[in-house]
Amino acid sequence: MLKDKRPQPIDSTNDKDSGPAASRIRLNPKTKKVGAPKKLKKVIAAGEQKDRKWYVQAERGSKQAGEVTPEDLMEALTREQPSLHTTQRHLSGVIVKYGEVDGKKPKFRVMKNPVFTIDPFYILPPKLLAACVKCLPVSNTAEDAIEVDASQDTAPGVPKSKYSIAKEVVVIKDVGIYTREQIELFARVHNLKEVVDLDLGMQKWLTCEGIPSLPAAYHELGNKVAEEVPNTYPYMMIQSLPQ
Repeated sequence: MLKDKRPQPIDSTNDKDSGPAASRIRLNPKTKKVGAPKKLKKVIAAGEQKDRKWYVQAERGSKQAGEVTPEDLMEALTREQPSLHTTQRHLSGVIVKYGEVDGKKPKFRVMKNPVFTIDPFYILPPKLLAACVKCLPVSNTAEDAIEVDASQDTAPGVPKSKYSIAKEVVVIKDVGIYTREQIELFARVHNLKEVVDLDLGMQKWLTCEGIPSLPAAYHELGNKVAEEVPNTYPYMMIQSLPQ
């Protein structure tokens, strides 16, 4: 006679843990959830849309500037020294970002392996940029000073050991982390933009007010200077001006 090999039901009355002393686990419904709170889908979608907008503007500005990074742009302008209008056209590709947080207070930090924005094709707004430059300490201190009348190879001074590994950065809450080199580059671009605006304003003033107010003997020289201003690099001296 064949035996039934099917599993037989377990009798709970014979279970050792089925008595009143058996352990039971109860879940607490009021336990706090672990991890960061999840953002609303609308907030996430709005942030992604804003990031895409800035990305498109940065790509468009890079094409207009003719360079991939602001550092390459400044090197090209310094090397080629184009006319005022050409310089203005290239610089117009560098947008000003984070204008809504111009009143933020940046903080200087020395960090190891900081996570910062790589090659940002924009500059910070003027007030925030000035605050970043102000919070940076002097890069050349007494410990790593150089001699003016000696070459850098023979100049005394040993760089600080902590700076050989760490990085000087500026931390701006809700904006990002920027290195000293990036802040200094932002300042260079901003200063050149201001010089271009001043030169354009000077040309307009010469044409509309300056030359008409001069004696007739100086009109020819004034007109010559006004013509050379838009054709000269902002940091170059105009040849028609008297020495």
